[in-house]
Amino acid sequence: MKSCLFLAVLSILILGGVPGPPVVMATGGWLTLAPLPEPRQEVAVAALGGKVYVIGGIREDRSTADTVEAYDPATNRWQRVSPLPLPLHHTAAAAVQGKLYV
Repeated sequence: MKSCLFLAVLSILILGGVPGPPVVMATGGWLTLAPLPEPRQEVAVAALGGKVYVIGGIREDRSTADTVEAYDPATNRWQRVSPLPLPLHHTAAAAVQGKLYV
């Protein structure tokens, strides 16, 4: 499945992988969240401004993605945001002082 494990405040998000929806481990078990709109694996993930960003990765057809999608846990919805300047996979991401770095 090659998913990305991301630790959020009191939650663990498992994102990406082909196939498979993201899930969050809440008290008492697992909860399935809105599926990632474009399934992919080997993504970078970071949290910024209350949202979780899933960046790049490898699509089901094995092409490299420039896609960036933001998950809002308050609404359980994904939003596509500006793409990367070039497709990337097997990268890392971090949020520092209000900016997202890949």
